[in-house]
Amino acid sequence: MSKLNLVLALRLFAVAIALLLASCGGQPTISETMSADEAPAVKKTDADKAAISQKEQEPPSIELIPRKDMDDPKIPMEPLPADEPAEESEKQPEISVETATGEMKQEPAAKEVLPSVATPAVEPTPAPVEKPIVAPAKKAKSSPPASSPAPIQIPADPNTFIVTVGAKATPHPSLGKGHVMGFLINGVSGKQLVFERGQTYTFDIRTDPKHDVYLSKKEIGWGSTPIAEGVTGAYTYKGKMVFTPSKSTPNKVYYACRNHPNMGALIQIINPGEKAATVKQQATSTRASTTKKQSKITASQVKQKLMFAEMMSKSKGAKRVLASQNDEAKELLKNAKSQLLEGREKSLVGALPEALALANESLNMMSEANRLVPGEEEMAQLAENYKSLLAEIEGYQKSHKDNVARLEKISSVPDGARYDEAGVNKKLSEAQSLADRKNYVRANAVLGKVQQIITMALHKMLDSTTLVYDLNFATAADEYEYERKRFIGYEELIPIAIEAKKPAPGAIKLMESFHEKARKRRDQAVAKAAAGEYGDAIAMLQQATKTVRRALRMVGVMQ
Repeated sequence: MSKLNLVLALRLFAVAIALLLASCGGQPTISETMSADEAPAVKKTDADKAAISQKEQEPPSIELIPRKDMDDPKIPMEPLPADEPAEESEKQPEISVETATGEMKQEPAAKEVLPSVATPAVEPTPAPVEKPIVAPAKKAKSSPPASSPAPIQIPADPNTFIVTVGAKATPHPSLGKGHVMGFLINGVSGKQLVFERGQTYTFDIRTDPKHDVYLSKKEIGWGSTPIAEGVTGAYTYKGKMVFTPSKSTPNKVYYACRNHPNMGALIQIINPGEKAATVKQQATSTRASTTKKQSKITASQVKQKLMFAEMMSKSKGAKRVLASQNDEAKELLKNAKSQLLEGREKSLVGALPEALALANESLNMMSEANRLVPGEEEMAQLAENYKSLLAEIEGYQKSHKDNVARLEKISSVPDGARYDEAGVNKKLSEAQSLADRKNYVRANAVLGKVQQIITMALHKMLDSTTLVYDLNFATAADEYEYERKRFIGYEELIPIAIEAKKPAPGAIKLMESFHEKARKRRDQAVAKAAAGEYGDAIAMLQQATKTVRRALRMVGVMQ
């Protein structure tokens, strides 16, 4: 064997030993452990260069160590010194790498790379990755969608209310009745309010051109029975409506829509210091069942309702309205026909709920128009009601006048116990003029206002303590006459107290029993006076008056 062959054999043997050691655990090869000075100066042949080129194309064996083998205790691992500084421990180890020219070069060891050809049996645990902080998904869900309306900012002033419009929902008192839409007060559907007389309240109205807001005496609204006294800015869908209830304002007022029925709710009007009455709301179950029924609207139901409205628009009542001089009734009938036409159009395109609502609106408008122009039988009944109201008002006027005269003699008339007599007489003349034209509906409405004005003054008088008085008389007969008139004065207050206080049926029944006892004592007193026994008669009348006053207390009149 020649010297050249021997050198080549040794070289091949060294390469084989290096490959064997690498496959057994990545131990450094001879070429990696020998320095450049120690390596034998051997001239490389073409075969050597081919072998080296093939080796360079293969990935270094040290990069193919799986993690499980790195943790194997059989492989010698040099432990880090316990007192080694942190910066030293973080240095990467260096390895010897042979370059293409055959020279050895020290380079940092490559970081661990998962093998792409041989997947370990046990999947390596990934290193922890620091994730960016993001908002929880739940918070994102809680944000309202872009289409949701912005929440109502409740005004700081307790006498200011924001009025918006939306589909009726609990607790709207007219849910399932009238128009499908309703007014919201500070975001609450159909919220009921309590106003005190003399206070000023502002409605910040933000609805739309179809829903003008105004104040009505009736829950249905729909442009009927408006309240003008103390109101500015009514009939608007965008702006401010200001309302100051006065002594003559009815106890019940409704914020309502001029163009649609039952969109608003109640406003209780109370006197200063009074408590608001408890108003019963519709049961939730009733509303739910009504809503459920509405969801089952069929084409046949809508068709039937539209046909009925069509018949009503051509009925005798509608013809009577057209032939009348009642402009309000004519306008209602005109609007009813317009609603009916729109309802037909909605039904043709399959909008059944809207079509049914429009048909109901049309029918309600026509009913209101017919009521304003009654038939012969209704006219006779309204005329009788007019006479009864007028007689009651005359009795109230007399009672009020007599009690004011008595109070002026012995004391003073309490605040609010007087009323504008000139204004009342003007309204009475207006009612008479309407009755002469057989417009008893409006005439009775005017008389109702007059009745409220007088009873409110009497209410103030009833709440005063100045009706209790004592006088000196020249003769027993004079004192008897005084006590008789005094009894009559209290007795006349009973129907007024019922009208003003509106007591429960049980309280009225108890009051009537006391009143009956008082009448029996009065009759006994009259008999004694006829016999000249004025002393006994006076005592009996005083007892009778005391019993009447107890009857008044049964309905809440403290005197």
